[in-house]
Amino acid sequence: LFRLTSEQEPYIAAKVAQETRKLTSLKQDAGKAPTTAQGRAIGAQEDFVAELTSLRDELAMIAPMADASWM
Repeated sequence: LFRLTSEQEPYIAAKVAQETRKLTSLKQDAGKAPTTAQGRAIGAQEDFVAELTSLRDELAMIAPMADASWM
């Protein structure tokens, strides 16, 4: 069982922010006409950011439900 603590929350938020900045950088570097490789890298990073964001949101939703006695 995983419990999101107030100490862990900033790490998850920081990781989402870091990967979002990386995505922004990839898009800026690619410009209006990205190469095939750049398009793939952007797509992969978009997927990763979406997964991290979903994980963060799900953890935030279920963390309050965790019973401390299970730990």
